Amino acid sequence: MWIITPLLFITAVLVAPAASQTQPARMLSTFTFDCASPEILKAAHLEAAARQALESLGDSGSRNWADRAVLVDLNSDGTPEVFVPLSCGATCNCTWAILQQAQPQLLGQVGACVLSIQRTTAPWATVLSYSQMSAEDGYLQPYSLDKGSYRGTKLTEVTWSEASSKLGCQSSEHCCKEASSQTRP
Repeated sequence: MWIITPLLFITAVLVAPAASQTQPARMLSTFTFDCASPEILKAAHLEAAARQALESLGDSGSRNWADRAVLVDLNSDGTPEVFVPLSCGATCNCTWAILQQAQPQLLGQVGACVLSIQRTTAPWATVLSYSQMSAEDGYLQPYSLDKGSYRGTKLTEVTWSEASSKLGCQSSEHCCKEASSQTRP
C-alpha cells in the first residue's frame, strides 16, 4: 500500500494543473454608445423598462438617454439581452442598463465607455467594461452574473493600448464589433 500512495500522489500532481487551466474567453461583441440604435430599443418593446432604469439611477448630472440599445445574447438562449445607455458623461463613459427580454427585468447596471461581452464556461457571459479616465488611461472591470444581477469585481488601472487588446478594438470612439449583426430582438 505504501507504494501505491506515492504513485497516486504523483498522478494527482501531474493531472491537477491540466484540470485547473481555464479556457480563454471568446469575444461575442464589443460596443460603445455609438453602436446603440433607437430602432433596436423600440423593436425590443422595452422602452418603459429603460425609462424605469433611468429613474432608478437618479440625477447623475450627465446627459440622459435611455432611448437606444445594443443587443447581445448573454446566456445563449436565442433571445438577446438589451444594453441601454442611461446616462453619459463628457469622457465617453455611460451607465448602461442590462435588461432581459425573455422575462423583462433589470439584470444590473454597468459603467463604461467600451463594453466587451466575453463567453467563458459560465452559463452567462462576462461583461468587461473599460471606463476612460483620460485620453491615455482608464480602468477595466469584469462584471459577472451573481444572484440574478451583474456585479463588478476588481478594477484594474490600464493604458488604452493595454485595454484595446483585451477589448478587441483600436479606438474607443468607434468600436462596434458583431453587435451590428444582432439588430433584431
